[in-house]
Amino acid sequence: MITTHRIKPLIILECTACPRLALAEGAEGTKAICSGLTDIQWFSDYIFPGEPSNFSPVTMAVTSVRTGKDANADECYFTVEISYDESYTTEKVLSTIRRWTYCKFTIREDTHSSTEPEDYVSRLASGMLFH
Repeated sequence: MITTHRIKPLIILECTACPRLALAEGAEGTKAICSGLTDIQWFSDYIFPGEPSNFSPVTMAVTSVRTGKDANADECYFTVEISYDESYTTEKVLSTIRRWTYCKFTIREDTHSSTEPEDYVSRLASGMLFH
């Protein structure tokens, strides 16, 4: 017997961290890589609130980090994969990220929400999966 369950939607963010200027006169500010590391740490540690029965409504994983060869690079780039269940909307997830991070981000165009496994199973059973 094949059991099916709902696959979580997926968002892939392409993030860009930039240097942050210091507020105090004569202070150096924060370099792009340090600003990026702060946000990467947030993505790694933040836990979205959820129902006690729903242990992990949103999971986030930083999958790559890129920066220039110079320690003073103007930008630090990283990619984040986010999956979530029906207790959150895409808008709610993105607004939380905007509220807590400094980076700019875009949603990768090839991001796809997963389809229902029932559709996959029925297409496989009918022989239409590879047509």
